[in-house]
Amino acid sequence: MLRCETQEELAPPWIRRICLVPHIAVVAWMAPEETYRRTLEYALGIVGGELALSTRLKVPLGTLRNWLGGITPIPDAAFLDTVDVIVKATPDEIARSRLSLLKQSSGSPGSEA
Repeated sequence: MLRCETQEELAPPWIRRICLVPHIAVVAWMAPEETYRRTLEYALGIVGGELALSTRLKVPLGTLRNWLGGITPIPDAAFLDTVDVIVKATPDEIARSRLSLLKQSSGSPGSEA
């Protein structure tokens, strides 16, 4: 049986969870800023590009690029709007986004936006 506990006092401001399985402890953490940025990247693949995503989020293209580049923090409201984009995506859009992310992570030629 898997049991997870949040251990915020161990690594603030990181999100840290300790999941206990018999004889195994798995620890995972990720900064909230990284979670927000990766969510934006996923939505970027769903809508098909930066211009389309900036339009859907109703923000200037430069602002979106600053968020994606980690230059400025992503507001909570923008993150929630991004989640809405993902939740409303069709199966084909999800597949396109996942393929785009796989290409980026493998460093395939032509995988940059």
